[in-house]
Amino acid sequence: MSKYRLPIAVALLCCASIHAAAQPPVGSGDLQSPPDPQIERPGSSGPGQGELEMEQELQLAGILIPWGGDAEVPADRADAKRDGLCVFRYRYVTRNTDRAASHPTSTRITRDARNGAVLHGTLLPSIASGGSAASSGKIALAPGRWVLYVQIDATDRMIERDETNNLRRVGISVRGDCGARALRASP
Repeated sequence: MSKYRLPIAVALLCCASIHAAAQPPVGSGDLQSPPDPQIERPGSSGPGQGELEMEQELQLAGILIPWGGDAEVPADRADAKRDGLCVFRYRYVTRNTDRAASHPTSTRITRDARNGAVLHGTLLPSIASGGSAASSGKIALAPGRWVLYVQIDATDRMIERDETNNLRRVGISVRGDCGARALRASP
């Protein structure tokens, strides 16, 4: 009977690895985990000094994608193709709903996890009460399915009453040809 223990253990380990590597589903309730306990940190803005939230969608290659949604992005909508990657323009809007101006902070887009590979980051200026600021730039993606995480106040400098609206994600399926991958010289 002991000759079966090793194959069973290997099979269980393989199944656990495959399950752990699977990407989480993207859905409309797919937001950041519950807020942190609003503890004052050095260099933070303090409660009531800016309340940031992202508006309704991410625009990628001219396609509007609601937060928590999925979209197919054709490779022919790329601004450029290099090394097997399609370069797409993105844009989203951050609004300050507080009575006070927000402090400057940063934003970033990561791939496959909140702390995954950073595709792009920008500085977000101070936003007046009731005002908004657009974040835009370019990101490069290979053909296939990706989950993009978009985070405002990415360095967590500001203390807000609601921290749960600072992270959103969308599912992206890049379809088509993004050009040939460049050959890499081995070290």
